[in-house]
Amino acid sequence: MRVLFPAGIKTDVVSVDSQFCVLGRQLKKYDLRRFTIEHPAPVAPMQRYVTVARGRRGLTLFTEGLPEYELLPDRRGTLALTLLRCVGLLAAEDLITRPGGKAGWHNETPEAQCLGHHSFRYAVTPHTLEESQNSSLLNEEAERFHVPLMPVRRKNPGPMELEGSFLSTPSRELVFSALKQSEDGTATIVRVWNPGLDAVESTLRFSRPIKDAWQARLDEQSVDSVELRGEYEVPLHVGPHGIATVRIQFKEGVNRDESQENATK
Repeated sequence: MRVLFPAGIKTDVVSVDSQFCVLGRQLKKYDLRRFTIEHPAPVAPMQRYVTVARGRRGLTLFTEGLPEYELLPDRRGTLALTLLRCVGLLAAEDLITRPGGKAGWHNETPEAQCLGHHSFRYAVTPHTLEESQNSSLLNEEAERFHVPLMPVRRKNPGPMELEGSFLSTPSRELVFSALKQSEDGTATIVRVWNPGLDAVESTLRFSRPIKDAWQARLDEQSVDSVELRGEYEVPLHVGPHGIATVRIQFKEGVNRDESQENATK
């Protein structure tokens, strides 16, 4: 079961949000007579969104938990979003897409037909071609859709400040990936990535004063020390389609208010 989004754009190319990057994919045409066992699947995976754009027009489809799409060969830029992939019999021998016959023994799967009520969450954003090439715009819209503001009521003894943040970055181009304690329990790990084609110069801002910071690998091993920008900021350079992992140690027993008060005195 699919829902179709005809964008009215003559193109055979899409931009797809993938693991730590945005990929360009072109619609491939096959001579199916060459495939006597199984036909190539026309569907493809995505992470947060898929975009079609050409000329002055563009359309981006954002999805939540629906990672499969297809660009239809209709020359209208139609995106087909898979809502349900249902099957009542595994290894059927009469499939058009598998002329080679069975793929194994037959197995009835009535519950995999997914009968019942379902709800889905997705969104579309029309835009210009220039806006689709601006990774910061689509990244910001993707984050707004996938990570909406979540209000939580707390039982504070006194009024809270109107604004505040433990960690922030001024860059719209970077995607927040992880904030966690290091596996060895001695530091805090922050990871961001850059989906765009241009390098990004930015900073990580913390509400607690920092003792030390290191560039780190994905396995959290330190590589190079980072020269801090003041007590609260870590400078970042993230290359095109790059991943930045930073290992942080904070000053113990000191928060931002106390540090500023001591500096004033």
